[in-house]
Amino acid sequence: MNWFHRPERRPPRLLTHYGGALYLLWMLLGIASLFLFWTPFNAGFDEAMRWLWLPWAIIVAGFMARYWQWLLGSGRPRWKGPVLAIGTCGVLILMSGPYVLLANAVGAKGWATYRGAAIHKFVSGTRGGGSPVVVFRDSAGRGDISVQASRRRYEMLRMGETVECRFRTGSLGIPFRWRYRDKGPACEALGM
Repeated sequence: MNWFHRPERRPPRLLTHYGGALYLLWMLLGIASLFLFWTPFNAGFDEAMRWLWLPWAIIVAGFMARYWQWLLGSGRPRWKGPVLAIGTCGVLILMSGPYVLLANAVGAKGWATYRGAAIHKFVSGTRGGGSPVVVFRDSAGRGDISVQASRRRYEMLRMGETVECRFRTGSLGIPFRWRYRDKGPACEALGM
């Protein structure tokens, strides 16, 4: 028996019968956890893309290699199994962002103030007017921070004006605030 003519292996019954429900549960719990945090723009998702693309790609590639015959068979078009596995990898990477934020929140190290000059502002999204976002360069050298602003403050803000925000420092170094627990504005000058 060689590699190309192996007998068909079936994935565990848990995956074949409940895989779709488990996948949906993974996404819904991730989305629900986003309501716990207020973070700079795209925090958690950037880190998930950088840190987790390779582990998820290896897991999905291993699954595809192990169950290749099953993916090609099962009464579906031959292209559908591998394409769905590749799409699943992309969604797993994207939906890992909220779990990165949860891991970051465990063992938070305290508070940090981010202060710097506004260098860019834009409106994210187009439906319903979008969300105003201000980018400022942290004077402590921690990079550029993108945060949402109130519409009124966004319109009044001039480039070069100092912006100051206060966030908790997470165990993974991602700034965040508990949405319902932390009191006071994160970025008072931005109306947030």
